[in-house]
Amino acid sequence: IYFNKYCTKDALLDIERFPMAEERRVFVVTDKIMVELGMCDQLLAFLKKGNMKFYVWSEVQPDPNLATVREGIKAMQAFKPNVMVALGGGSPLDCSKMMRLMYEHPEYSINELVTRFIEIRHRNVDFPNLGTKVKFFVTIPTTSGTGSEMTPFAVITGDDGIKYPICSYRLTPDVAIIDSAYAESMPFSLAAMTSLDALTHAVESHVSVFASDYTRPYSKKAFVDTYHYLPKWKESAEAKEKVHNAASIAGMAFANAFLGICHSIAHQLGADFHIPHGLCNALLLTYVIRFNATMSPTRQGYFPQHTTQLKTMQGYGELAEAIRPDCAVLGLDAKIDVLIEEIEKLKKTMGIKAGIKEYGVSEDKFMAVVDALAERAFDDQCTGTNPVYPMIAELREILVRAYKGVKA
Repeated sequence: IYFNKYCTKDALLDIERFPMAEERRVFVVTDKIMVELGMCDQLLAFLKKGNMKFYVWSEVQPDPNLATVREGIKAMQAFKPNVMVALGGGSPLDCSKMMRLMYEHPEYSINELVTRFIEIRHRNVDFPNLGTKVKFFVTIPTTSGTGSEMTPFAVITGDDGIKYPICSYRLTPDVAIIDSAYAESMPFSLAAMTSLDALTHAVESHVSVFASDYTRPYSKKAFVDTYHYLPKWKESAEAKEKVHNAASIAGMAFANAFLGICHSIAHQLGADFHIPHGLCNALLLTYVIRFNATMSPTRQGYFPQHTTQLKTMQGYGELAEAIRPDCAVLGLDAKIDVLIEEIEKLKKTMGIKAGIKEYGVSEDKFMAVVDALAERAFDDQCTGTNPVYPMIAELREILVRAYKGVKA
């Protein structure tokens, strides 16, 4: 992991130091906007200076689907890379993970890769080892949200239009370059949506049934820094760097603690109504906190280290105290009220509207699919680590409340 503003130059020197017997052939995955804005220029200049052969594939679309992955694989088959560099937001990074996997192992299908989990970290199919063709995989995030550069996850839209979170630690990149200089030119609206995704990663990983002493400090740090510095994003280069780093720190947390039903629902909502993923999470988060914050759930999440809902309540309380120390004297219920209140204030500061309906989704269209959204969310990989194991009807209720934008 390389971090600090302008660290890219030093980090890229490692490409030259990678122990490889054969000539380096670097396949760059990005999107057209990154190329047009000149965001790839430093990387390409470095590759040219080192006399490395490279190919820039810039066909990644937002919310990449399997058709995009297949097109990318064709380009890889023609170029035959042994180094891969993904530069961009979550879409190029996630797409590149799937391209590498299916380039090296064309015998696998998406249906196999999304089979049900035996338990959270193990599906009914083994993921193959990677590195037989692409020896080194480098990621350079240019937005401050997904944390994909740190994680074993990739979210891909299948041929059926459903978003599938693919998970295996074998997908984890070899190198992550966290250089906030890339994020400084982001439009404010994009910064708001991607960073609220990172905030959701921090909150959900902090109370996940997999959360531990090895993950909570990262969750808490990411939450606090995003909360404090995101409102200052427009005015301060320091704030942009803090927020950019916080997104990757949150990635380190949820790579090991996983997430919860906010992401389960957001995956379905985004796929059906093409609402940006970070915005989906922002619209849902406080409703999910309110749902989880109970000592008497319909059904508690299960895992040996998650023995009581008191841990969930205390986890939310710790986050509230971290941003509002004055609430330390309050009871747990009151602390959770504070946490929800502060997140809602942050959303308002960042220009996030109250409900899903305010983003052009008609009530007729929403109600026609809400049952299917809830059912798919129940079956999403992220549901298994939520501290409260939901009923489908409860997921539906969260969706309806978020649609209306009522008080959480």
